[in-house]
Amino acid sequence: RRLFAHAYFSKVWNIIASERVRRYGGGPARVGELVMRKVAEGMRSKFRGGEVHVVTEEEAAAQTYKATRVVLPLPGCHVCYPENELGALYRSLLAHDDVDPYSAVLELSATCEEGADNYVLLKGDYRRILLRPRRLEWAFLPEDGAAAGAGAHQPAEDEATVDVRISFDLPPGAYATMALREVMKLEPPPSQQRHIRFDENTGCPL
Repeated sequence: RRLFAHAYFSKVWNIIASERVRRYGGGPARVGELVMRKVAEGMRSKFRGGEVHVVTEEEAAAQTYKATRVVLPLPGCHVCYPENELGALYRSLLAHDDVDPYSAVLELSATCEEGADNYVLLKGDYRRILLRPRRLEWAFLPEDGAAAGAGAHQPAEDEATVDVRISFDLPPGAYATMALREVMKLEPPPSQQRHIRFDENTGCPL
């Protein structure tokens, strides 16, 4: 059940992140958005990467924070939500599924023995909406080694092919498949792009 809960919250995060990119693209942090800042020397943070800060009007006007500093929360009892329309979308989406955005108590088993500890708190976390891969390396593969293997794709005579080997590092919660999609400019089938559509006026799921 814990795995299913994390998968659900990850789906919510993906929907909100898609909405952020659709509305603002890769632009700088807007008023009310959340950014991750480094903690002062000697201080500790309960989240990886630093402390969460709500962007002010002055900071947004000055474009103080780039999009790479913007984070969105994975719902849980220890996170806060954007103080703008994205926060409203979070609450609308979670309410649509009858989930309290400020309480993430998970029942581990419906058949647990009486008196046993049957509940766990999901604390939540933050993920950046944009990341730069680290230690990125790439190289063209020689033709004699590009299509090795009996099951390899054999190109047609007029089909141009270039094989590239790419290696890079990503932090937890980031996926190489998404990074490669950005490089190759591939899009999922239209029927799979959006599972939930939002009303432009109310912000509620349709």
